[in-house]
Amino acid sequence: METSPTQDHQPSLLTPRSKAVPGIPIFTLRLGALSGLRPSAPEVAAIVAAYAPSFSLTPCDGYFRGAADPGWTITLAMDDHASVAGLADAVRTQFRQDGVGIEAYGRYLRCHANLPTRDLIAAMNELARGLVLTHASA
Repeated sequence: METSPTQDHQPSLLTPRSKAVPGIPIFTLRLGALSGLRPSAPEVAAIVAAYAPSFSLTPCDGYFRGAADPGWTITLAMDDHASVAGLADAVRTQFRQDGVGIEAYGRYLRCHANLPTRDLIAAMNELARGLVLTHASA
């Protein structure tokens, strides 16, 4: 005899791998201008595709240190922190950026030359476990 879910026993959307929150994390990277110009979409997409099989690339107009900064918002749905950090460092290096902003788990991180990739990965791992970082950690 089949029973329907009761208030005490609801079917779960959680998978064994994700006991706290269902779904895949979303990361948003912010890539700024190169010499005042937005890098070309095909050039950015080629780099992103090496790290993520699926992504969104959206043109944006941000502001950096008070100046207009046309660039790209790169949105990824993945749970591979090493790939996210590697991508941030790759676009930062390729487009000669001081830093690339990363929104991870509702927090802002910044990939820059003085932050080793392993430390960026460690920060994302801490955020994934629900730990709150201090300003100095990111």
